[in-house]
Amino acid sequence: MPLASPELASLTSLAKLVGGDNLPTGALQTAAEAPNLLDAQAKRYQGISDQFKEGQLTPLTAIIKGVTGQVAASKSEKAQAQRDAKQAKLDELLQWKANNEKHQAEVQQMLAAHQEASLTGNQLAQSIDQLATGDESGVRNWLASNPETAKMMSQRLGAPVESATFTKLNGVDTLIPYGRDAQGNTVTGEAIPVDTLLKGYAPEAYQARYATRQEQALNDAKIKTETAQGNYYDAQAGAKTNPPAKPIPPTAAKMQGETLQIIGSLGQTNDNIDKILADINSGQLKTDLVNRTVSGAANFTGNSTPQSRALATYQSNVKKMVNDSLLLAKGVQTEGDAQRAAAAIMAAPFDTAAVAERLAELRQINSRSADLHKAANDQMRSEYGHDPMDYSAYEPRTKAPAAAAPAEAAPTYARNLKTGERLMLQGGQWVPAK
Repeated sequence: MPLASPELASLTSLAKLVGGDNLPTGALQTAAEAPNLLDAQAKRYQGISDQFKEGQLTPLTAIIKGVTGQVAASKSEKAQAQRDAKQAKLDELLQWKANNEKHQAEVQQMLAAHQEASLTGNQLAQSIDQLATGDESGVRNWLASNPETAKMMSQRLGAPVESATFTKLNGVDTLIPYGRDAQGNTVTGEAIPVDTLLKGYAPEAYQARYATRQEQALNDAKIKTETAQGNYYDAQAGAKTNPPAKPIPPTAAKMQGETLQIIGSLGQTNDNIDKILADINSGQLKTDLVNRTVSGAANFTGNSTPQSRALATYQSNVKKMVNDSLLLAKGVQTEGDAQRAAAAIMAAPFDTAAVAERLAELRQINSRSADLHKAANDQMRSEYGHDPMDYSAYEPRTKAPAAAAPAEAAPTYARNLKTGERLMLQGGQWVPAK
């Protein structure tokens, strides 16, 4: 796009400054190539050296010939170095001249584009209004009637300019020119603020646009003020019917933290119980005496099985789960129930079905203990005007396993070595086989 009109004066001055060609390049080139004093001296010393002919030299004349020849070569090299330095300076000057001419052409093109746009400002304003609605026909027509501007934009794009798109960048209305290269790929240029164009080439349209924005900003400010006042009055009315929550005192906040820790521990204990119940229900874990003996030997000899590993996990965790449940149930209504379930688990360690039933019961007791702690905490929060908490982050990650009777284990048989009687293991005791 062309420059804005406030820059016209400086642009015209720049065009005058860079115009014209007063550099004596021909004379400078001749001077750079002309022989200098060192060339004359080198020629004279070389003439002296050439007077002494090979085959007629005495020791003294040979020395004179060598010295004068070296002096001639040295002066000739220095003379050439001076010419090279002059030529380098001249090359720099010629490059500057070429750049200056190129810049002069660019400035003249910018002036021509500015003059075009100044005569078609109203058309440009109408084209921008059309472009804001998605219609590019006005911009295409404007570019067609401003060939210097189109040429300048094409040079900047590196492809023939076709049209432009209208968009907002950081809240500013802008035009983004585009074209297509030889392969048909879209090439976009730099964003141009709409206000800059209108201010330079359609000042009346810019003033109207500016006035509309000011009016809209004033209306928006009024709406925001009215909304803020309405929110204030609503807040005042709500404060009378729903007073704001009081800050929870440090002592109560500490109690709440301890309660959340208990609820989280109960959830972790139930997660561990669920893993053991899953192993029992799948038939992977059996706690009877024979399986304990076989599993212990398998683990000891490094020949572990899923059953032996599950039993080892159970044996290492069951006491901790029971003790944690008893500790966490203290002070709430489930304390007695937890003690009875714990005693039942420890009293029948070899009956797999009984262990599963008591663990499931202990899990339910732990859940009730957590619910009692939640209720007590929410009651405390309500006294200070706070809503109940969301405890999902502290609860077990697994759901309570569905009640499922474990698969009946295949009976284990043995024989009395003294009597020869056939025996079977039942309920942890050896009894005559049926």
